Amino acid sequence: MSWQNALACAILRRRMRPETAKPGINVARVRAYTARRVLSPRVPKGFALQIRDRETHAPLRGEWLRSSLSTRTILYLHGGGYYFCSPSSHRAISFGLAARAGGRVFAGLSPRVRASFSRCGR
Repeated sequence: MSWQNALACAILRRRMRPETAKPGINVARVRAYTARRVLSPRVPKGFALQIRDRETHAPLRGEWLRSSLSTRTILYLHGGGYYFCSPSSHRAISFGLAARAGGRVFAGLSPRVRASFSRCGR
């Protein structure tokens, strides 16, 4: 395990694991906590970002990055068990995918799944 991985796991164990161990997880609070620390890149030229995060958008809650020239659709499923972080915290990856593949990207959101930190040891 690299020192970077060990450090990330230690931070997750200390800061986030106690929150996920509670019987009632406040998903909105955890997402707001992680969103404060995220730098969001600019939307690529020729694309438009559509955020669909309201309850009325269910079951397709998430973010669409669309272009009028898009012929492909990419479904981007980021790590974090769909609980930790959000599509906005992974925009650098999804924006890069859209720009390089020339397609539209949907980054999904599913708030009812609990996170697992088993890869971080203990």
